[in-house]
Amino acid sequence: MQPLQVVGLLAEHGWPLTDQVCEMAGSTIVISITSSVITLAMISINRHCLITKSRKVYESIYRGQNIFLMVLFSWLLPICVLIIPQAAGYGQLGYDKFTHLCAWDFAHYLAKVYQIVAAMIGVISYSIILICYSLIYLHLKKHSLSLQRHSSNLSSNRIDKKVRVSIKITKNLFYVVCAYMVCVVPYSLCLIAISESNILARHASLYLALILVMNSCANVIIYGLKHPHFRVVFKCIITCNLTKIPLPSRFLRLLLKQSPEPHVPASGIPSDRPVNLTSDTWNSHNSSRKKRSESYLSATGS
Repeated sequence: MQPLQVVGLLAEHGWPLTDQVCEMAGSTIVISITSSVITLAMISINRHCLITKSRKVYESIYRGQNIFLMVLFSWLLPICVLIIPQAAGYGQLGYDKFTHLCAWDFAHYLAKVYQIVAAMIGVISYSIILICYSLIYLHLKKHSLSLQRHSSNLSSNRIDKKVRVSIKITKNLFYVVCAYMVCVVPYSLCLIAISESNILARHASLYLALILVMNSCANVIIYGLKHPHFRVVFKCIITCNLTKIPLPSRFLRLLLKQSPEPHVPASGIPSDRPVNLTSDTWNSHNSSRKKRSESYLSATGS
């Protein structure tokens, strides 16, 4: 939908295409941006549960059905709150002469209501993100001290390797969240100030809208450079070596006419199995040490 928004920005005498096209583009942009913010909040909750809770708790929450409901909620909320009421006549989707974008008409008397609702969704989502990553940071800081006291044996080194992978993925997701907030928050704040009489906010929204759409480009760069899973896949795509993609999807296997058994390289990639930093990890480790000690004592006759 970005090319259609460019058409609106460059047009000198209003929207040059049909109103239906602008309404479709505006609805898609509003739904996509709002859903993205909600999704990032849900991802932060996921990482918090993954790292700070036990595997049993994590797997009981993030089952297939629950994940489906979470994704469905992230899309239905903006549709039901921001799109359907305006499509029913309580507002006006389409071209806005102030911002020269396809979203909703900010001159409508109900536009301020939707601006406040969109801002509230953003504030709540950003608050959840900040709280979750702050709790993760505090938990990792506490765990780091514990890890230093248990780092003298091989088994704890194996645990530490899995933990480092989970922490690295969480850090990369945090970078994505930061990039998203830098791109989205300024425009979101500008939306609240936009009105027919506020000329400064109207002009600022044009430039902030360009920063807003840059988020899509930033995500690809961050994932490609930092994320250990995506880096492997992106390298295979860029080099046109699709057969080396680890754990290919069903569509890719059909495209390459591979057997249902997924290809896993010799070097392997980090496992996606839940890795938590709770006491369960150390309890399991200490239990295995105790069993090995008992076996050794039995063998030596001590």
